[in-house]
Amino acid sequence: MDKITTKNLNADVKFFVAKQPLVTLGFSTGKDSLCCAVMLKKMGVPFIPFYFYQIPDLSFINKNIRLYERLLEISIVRYPHPMLYDYLRHQDFQPPDMIKYLVEYDLPKLTFADIISCHLISIGIDYPVYDITGQRAGESFNRRKHFEKEGFINHNKCKINMIADWNKADVMNYLKANDVPLTNDYKIWNRSFDGLKYQFLFGVKENYPEDYDKIKKMFPLVDLEIKRYEFNREYFR
Repeated sequence: MDKITTKNLNADVKFFVAKQPLVTLGFSTGKDSLCCAVMLKKMGVPFIPFYFYQIPDLSFINKNIRLYERLLEISIVRYPHPMLYDYLRHQDFQPPDMIKYLVEYDLPKLTFADIISCHLISIGIDYPVYDITGQRAGESFNRRKHFEKEGFINHNKCKINMIADWNKADVMNYLKANDVPLTNDYKIWNRSFDGLKYQFLFGVKENYPEDYDKIKKMFPLVDLEIKRYEFNREYFR
């Protein structure tokens, strides 16, 4: 068996996180947030993981969440993703007869912080608490510049960028060393599911047809996204 080497967490970040009575974590079921969740559990730091769904009650998402609830021995709080409100407010993939109804709902424009703060207040926890992110500088040039400016810990925004200096190999090695599996999403998309884009919709349609039918009930014209890609590939090579 190959030797697994794992990178140490930044000492200042580890010290600061260890002092927190409670933190929150945006938990996408992807490798980076999963890595942070396992770290927090091993450090003994109490945390509340939030999963924000873009389409409610997809069976493969529910399966992923149950897997990690068992592994982490924790309940994962689920709320609508701010993008779900945006999809409905903008009438994305909706037939004309639905638009007048959606306009009447006057759906709010929410942020992750809005939703998390409401949840914490509802369970009697003083807000704000520090929020853990699994974002990494190596993901893009803009993100690297962001972290060069912000650093690992942003006290004004109550953000802790726990693995900002890790690369993908560091994350994968850490999960492997701790026997933590990735979901089937990584076999289909090589990442976690992320909404109403062709690359994800096609994978759902091919692998989870019943879930694709659920998406179509909420977004009846979603087939157009797949058609748009197919037309572009055919006519704009």
